[in-house]
Amino acid sequence: MQITTQDELNQVIKNKFSQLSKRLQQVAQYILEHPNEVAIGTAANIAKAADVPPSTLIRFANALDFSGFSDIQKLFKSRMLAESPSYSSRIKSIVDDNVFQQDNPYLHLLNQITETNTQSLKSLESSLTEIVLSKAILIIASSEIIHIQGARRSFPVACYLTYLLSNIKQRANLFNNLGSMQKEQEHLMTSKDSLVAISFSPYALETQELIETAKKQNIPTVLITDNNLHPLADKVDVCLTVKEADIHSFRSLSATMCLVQTLAICIGHYLDTKN
Repeated sequence: MQITTQDELNQVIKNKFSQLSKRLQQVAQYILEHPNEVAIGTAANIAKAADVPPSTLIRFANALDFSGFSDIQKLFKSRMLAESPSYSSRIKSIVDDNVFQQDNPYLHLLNQITETNTQSLKSLESSLTEIVLSKAILIIASSEIIHIQGARRSFPVACYLTYLLSNIKQRANLFNNLGSMQKEQEHLMTSKDSLVAISFSPYALETQELIETAKKQNIPTVLITDNNLHPLADKVDVCLTVKEADIHSFRSLSATMCLVQTLAICIGHYLDTKN
């Protein structure tokens, strides 16, 4: 039987659980209890969390007739993407919550959004440290060219950071994937440059691939993301986490925009004092 969905996999694991070795049972238990971590985590992080050697993940996959553990992860990633609500269903949830039945409904919704974003901005203040910010600023300010990438929801942030850096006379290259030519654009990066990647769940594959490329070329990388469990968080030089506001599944970018604005201003100040 070929396993094609996460639900099928879960059932097979339950059916075969008693036949597995103790080590493989540890992996099975972790997979059943932490599906999101399996979807977005690296093999090394998953193995560590399950308290098994990384090679055990491969043995577990083989025991279930998969060629590798990444094939199992694809099932969890597909489920995560499928569960992301459509925009029409998000708007319906606002209607179902009787938001538009309030007095001044549009203003009421605006107040909901601004209040939630205010909380997110306050959270940003306490989630980052001076040390982490300083390291990110130094990496970006010390590079010849600053390469910036963000896909889909993250793209406006990447554009804004490129705009800010360009206006303080920094050489900034935006990976816009125009004509599906990101692979060709990657050849522009050198070890004298830096990469700023912006990536939020469900974590765009093209961003992950770019970070992998930067790692292989020893290009310092700053990652702005929503979770330290990002699949490549352990492969970057600095990871800046931002918990954005979520209103009826509409996620904001307010806190992230404030963060990149802060980075750009501090980089400008750093370079002025250095000169």
